[in-house]
Amino acid sequence: MNGERFHLHRDAERRWIAGVCAGLADYFDLPVGLVRIGAVLGGLVFPLPTLAGYVVLALALPLEVRPFADPAEERFHRGLATAPADTLSELGGRFAAIDRRIARMEALVASRDYELHRGFRDLGG
Repeated sequence: MNGERFHLHRDAERRWIAGVCAGLADYFDLPVGLVRIGAVLGGLVFPLPTLAGYVVLALALPLEVRPFADPAEERFHRGLATAPADTLSELGGRFAAIDRRIARMEALVASRDYELHRGFRDLGG
């Protein structure tokens, strides 16, 4: 359940047969197991219409392969399109953390202790 409600599709990664139930679960933001149970129950009660509907959806819906390596990467890229202010804020926080780390490294390298340790190291070599 990833909340991807952009378009109806078949899910290539979580499919059992053709990916119809997984795609419907993504579109309606439902657990895929619940959709599969509903499809099985629908098949038991109305076998021909359920089978026909599944086949039509399997032929009509595009098969979608996820282009992202992990959920964090997907969240970042989806954030670019949906919430630029949040993405810029997150990037600003990351750059601030990097800046703090660099400042700590500069302070260590410029300290007298570093000069002393470097002097002792050069004496032994």
